[in-house]
Amino acid sequence: MSEWNGLPDQPERSGWHWVKAHWNLSPRPYYWLSKDQVWYTEYGCQPPEEIISLKYSYFFPCPDPSELAQMRKDERERCADVFDWQVRDFIECMKDMTANLDSLQRAHDEAVLNATKIRALIDDEGKKS
Repeated sequence: MSEWNGLPDQPERSGWHWVKAHWNLSPRPYYWLSKDQVWYTEYGCQPPEEIISLKYSYFFPCPDPSELAQMRKDERERCADVFDWQVRDFIECMKDMTANLDSLQRAHDEAVLNATKIRALIDDEGKKS
């Protein structure tokens, strides 16, 4: 792992980032203020040079609310896709076994309904992601 230069990804943008001090067990969110080129930590405002000398490690930026909403939407879509695939596979197996077509149609309709419900879930603020 190469040495960190004390700057976040995209130092021209202010925002929260996961950073770890060597004495902490896990990373914490610290705020980078781009106009002043400083980090806000529990010890106050610290320039990149001080962060380096104190052996902090950079992890990655904290996602903003719109990025989190997109991540939730993408995850729901992946879950719905897996569910769709599993049900289609099950129905194909059942067809091979010449099962009752009415129950197969109900299973299919229920699978489509469940996938639609998953895709329509809303986030904590009541907004559809």
